[in-house]
Amino acid sequence: MSENPVQEQVASMAMMLANNGLRDEVRSWIKKGDNKPVGAKQLADALPDELLAELKGDKSSAEMDKYLAGCADFLPYFFDKLTPDGVLPDDDGLRSLAETLDPAKVAGKATAGVKQAASSLGL
Repeated sequence: MSENPVQEQVASMAMMLANNGLRDEVRSWIKKGDNKPVGAKQLADALPDELLAELKGDKSSAEMDKYLAGCADFLPYFFDKLTPDGVLPDDDGLRSLAETLDPAKVAGKATAGVKQAASSLGL
């Protein structure tokens, strides 16, 4: 078993997105400075088909579009808050952050899609 499973999952998510067309965006979210936005379509294109199918479940196309838009809004904020120093924190730091990230309080982004995204990320 990994010594830092949460950190590895977050790093794995960052690598998956970066390796599937969102390299510049993910780098901007982790580094200090402005975060590059990502659209729902870009995010969908960066996710493996199997993951998209799992996320879709029994959602309608409209519901899935809303979900992806929420995820696209939330992910830059999520990674930015995870990496204030430009590196991923250890597991304890990730858990502490998760406790402070109340999706209802995410500045201006408390949509159903954001809440679903946060829930999917275990927040």
